[in-house]
Amino acid sequence: MNFVTVASFLYCLSPLVALLLVAGLRRSKNAMNWVGTGLGVFRLLFLIPIIDAVLIHATKLQPAIGFIDEFAIRVSTDWSGHRIWFLLVVDCCFLMSYFMRVGTARHQILIEMMLYACQAVITLYVITSNLLLANAMQASTALILFFIVRLSLGEKSSTASYISNRVLMTYACLAILGIVWSISEYTIVNRPGFPILELSPTTGASSLAIRLWMIALLFSVPLSPWSSWFNRAVVDLPEAVTMALVVFVSAVILRAGETYVSVYTDLPSAYKLLVYLTGVMGCVFSLASLFTVETRRAMLGCIPKFFLSLVLVGIGVARGGNLAVVYLLCLFIPIFCGVVLYSSSLSLNTNYQRVFVGIFLLFLIGFPGSPAYQIFSLVGGRSLEMGPGYALIFAVLWFSYFFSIVFICRRIFLDEETAAVGVETPLTKAPVLMTSYAIFMLLFMSFIALVSGRVS
Repeated sequence: MNFVTVASFLYCLSPLVALLLVAGLRRSKNAMNWVGTGLGVFRLLFLIPIIDAVLIHATKLQPAIGFIDEFAIRVSTDWSGHRIWFLLVVDCCFLMSYFMRVGTARHQILIEMMLYACQAVITLYVITSNLLLANAMQASTALILFFIVRLSLGEKSSTASYISNRVLMTYACLAILGIVWSISEYTIVNRPGFPILELSPTTGASSLAIRLWMIALLFSVPLSPWSSWFNRAVVDLPEAVTMALVVFVSAVILRAGETYVSVYTDLPSAYKLLVYLTGVMGCVFSLASLFTVETRRAMLGCIPKFFLSLVLVGIGVARGGNLAVVYLLCLFIPIFCGVVLYSSSLSLNTNYQRVFVGIFLLFLIGFPGSPAYQIFSLVGGRSLEMGPGYALIFAVLWFSYFFSIVFICRRIFLDEETAAVGVETPLTKAPVLMTSYAIFMLLFMSFIALVSGRVS
């Protein structure tokens, strides 16, 4: 067992160690802050040798077929380039969430412990090469988030009950659907020592499997107007719970994109058109809802849902197995949502707060080099290649997005009655530290957007 293997093993187990530490220090009010900070630092240190081995010294990467490997006996992992970048994003987002509001004081320690468990299960879900285990991890994470959401606002909260039920039903059912899909699309082949799950060399992609995958893809992305639970989660849930939920949704979309690259690179044009039009509809409804809300958090919270809908647009215009825009969105959305939660909690009474929000909105508009600029460049380039109809739809989407960001700028800086989050949050207790970390997140987001495409 070499050093990289030991580092990957410790990286996966470190959230469980943090869980035990929080359980032992449950009487300390700042246990989660200190333990969470230590966990984030150690996980980044453990990830350094993995990055060095995979991204720098690796000669061959096969992310397209690596995650559909041993089915029953062996449990292997796949540290592909885009997965490592996503794990970096997960660590940065959870590190920020450990300084956020977690919920009611009555269940605070229990919620903190479940957040560590959630981080551990999401890590295993991202890196596992076992298709059956990945679906089990997805259902387990949905169950953990069910209890986190339910306890964060109190057992009797109707909002928490609605959101938790939607999350559990949606993603647990999708996990079951994933198992059914694997049985429809793959055949169990007996190899010496263990059975594996592989594509049938004669039949290829079956129509039943394609329909199952399409249903799973469309329901894994919270789209407007029918996925109202996501908007309510961003606005009403504690910030730490919202961060965990967004990271999980992004991980599910990442795995769905890997399935497309591995199996459905030649997806029929009718199915791709359906995915594309569904994404366009979600983008339009997301931007339209932005003009009807009152608080700053509800207004900024409409933008993550727009980018989630843009995932389907990216799949609809994808060429072959190139899903760089989907991978980039999965890296962008969790960090962006964390900065949204922090920006919406500021009262904007000081100049540095106004400067930070202005920088954040500049990132949203999409100056050259920013993630938004690269995302729209990729989608726009493919839209132009696919014909004038796609190009016209993209132009309307981009203009509507730009106009919406300008509207947000006017509401934030010129309308004094625009309310902030409206509740006391720990994000504002250390403004200099949190602002510095939020700026770091924006720069880090731009950095990984520039280099992740080379290894994805």
